[in-house]
Amino acid sequence: MSIGLPHSTLTSLVPEEQCVSNLQNTEHRLLITIKDVTYQVRSSLHLNAIHQISSAILERFSLPQVLDSILQAVQDLVGSTRCAIVLLDNTVPVSNQEKNDRLDKSESTAVVAAQKGLHLSSQNWHPLVNEQLLLSQVLHSHHSLAIPDTDAWPSIKFPLLDDNGIPRRPGSVLCVPIFEPDPPTRTGNKSSSHIEYSPGSKLTKKAILGTIEVYHRRARGLPIEEVELLEQFAQQAGLAIQNARLLLSVDQLAQVAREQAHQRENVMQAIPDGVIIYDSRWHIAETNNAIRNLLGWSEDVKGLHISEALSRSTAIFPSSSPSITDLVDELERSPHEKRVDEFKMIGADRQHYSIRRSKAPIQDDSGNIFAYAVVYHDVTEQATAREQIEAQVIARTKELAQQNHALQAAQAAQELESARLRLLMKRLPSGVMLISANDKRISVINHQAVELLQRMGVPMSTFDDPDQIADNAVSLNIEDAFRAITLHDTSGSIIAYEEQPLFRALQNGEASEIELRITQPDEQMFFLLISAAPLHNYDGRITDAVLVLQDFTKLKTLERAREDFFTTMAHELKTPLANIRAHLSALQADDFKWSPEAQHNFL
Repeated sequence: MSIGLPHSTLTSLVPEEQCVSNLQNTEHRLLITIKDVTYQVRSSLHLNAIHQISSAILERFSLPQVLDSILQAVQDLVGSTRCAIVLLDNTVPVSNQEKNDRLDKSESTAVVAAQKGLHLSSQNWHPLVNEQLLLSQVLHSHHSLAIPDTDAWPSIKFPLLDDNGIPRRPGSVLCVPIFEPDPPTRTGNKSSSHIEYSPGSKLTKKAILGTIEVYHRRARGLPIEEVELLEQFAQQAGLAIQNARLLLSVDQLAQVAREQAHQRENVMQAIPDGVIIYDSRWHIAETNNAIRNLLGWSEDVKGLHISEALSRSTAIFPSSSPSITDLVDELERSPHEKRVDEFKMIGADRQHYSIRRSKAPIQDDSGNIFAYAVVYHDVTEQATAREQIEAQVIARTKELAQQNHALQAAQAAQELESARLRLLMKRLPSGVMLISANDKRISVINHQAVELLQRMGVPMSTFDDPDQIADNAVSLNIEDAFRAITLHDTSGSIIAYEEQPLFRALQNGEASEIELRITQPDEQMFFLLISAAPLHNYDGRITDAVLVLQDFTKLKTLERAREDFFTTMAHELKTPLANIRAHLSALQADDFKWSPEAQHNFL
């Protein structure tokens, strides 16, 4: 289309062909041709913006720089001076310290990662991700949102725009989700490795990192071309975040690798044992100070073959020590066999050492051996101490043999004494028991005690073998047994358990005895003398009590016979003594005069 202008005044608007004709007829007219190049300009701006963003992404720029480049391109394309990139906090690549700080937050928040034209109060905006945030709406819908008039969304909170220093709520907003780019395809998941979209349509449900938001001060329509452009730039923002993550991860891994290498070197030098690391061709890959001092090596042995490195050593290996050749053959033949060699040597400082050498292969993740580690552990002190101990052991063994001979003799004597004691216990006419003070149980008892307990009415096991009965009586609670039966003294009075000798010995530490009269099940009477005495340990505590039971029924019978004898004898002597006393009284009477014959008869 052309416009003819007389000098600087617009007079008419006519078709281009007519303008050319008029120009030929009018020599004072100016012809201007206007052509719609919007698509070409927009495409050129789009290509330049993509080139600028791609360059920023490929360079080792930080995430804020890349996102600023994206927003600058958005401004150039859509003509808005107010825009922002809002990201979920957990999607922004951070350092380990920042990551630990965020673990304390129990609620998900968002952050304005980049902005242009926002008010100062919204530049550090960290809203909660809830239904009042536009990002939350996108997380649920997974598609772009165009809001021509924000008054229709009164419950949504927006960042405030900077209107000549005055904070203002935007009038219209275009919000496009930023998806995580190229997620790996998983088994059983139909997610694609690319983003399929059409303007305003629902996008493939990938993880959403945040949103690109374009703001306008006033309510206005939002053309679909802007939506398409922003959705394309959202992909660039996703790539930028992914790239920043990768760069941070690489930097962190490199830092960790440097720290690990430094730590490994420090650890190697701090190890008190000598360490040599050989590569797979038996060249020295690493050594520490301890092994260099022991063998008299300098640091230039690194890279030398094992044989050449040992030829530079000033240490002396006795002929009895394991050779290095054997070590190589052994490791190559059985690399995983755990074996430790111990030998003596003279170090580079001419000191005598006892060395314990261990070795182990070093494998990669595939199990292939790429190096060997050999450790020389100085056990000189331990070996010297061991040798001294061995000498002491030999001397001590001789002593022990002599003491063992004496102990055997003592043991034989003790066994003889024990046998005699057992025989004595067996032959004793009295019953003997040893009672534990802790649980009042029998620990030692002889046959006579078993028999007397049975006669007293204590229930016992019935066996034909007396030894078996005695063995079974061990561990019997004698207190329970004595409390279960009624005992009388010789006068017939009941004696409580607390008055019996066993209780007084265990509780009061007193030695005492008492005579009992017991009626047997066959109504026969027998008399028992019970005595008990406590046993104390070194600190005076009562540990046991000795209980002795003596059957003195025969003695009581003899006493009764003696008493009967003397009673009868006294009775039988009383009559003749009375007669004698009468005759003597008659002889002594003064009023009678007896003839000598009468007196003789009386006498």
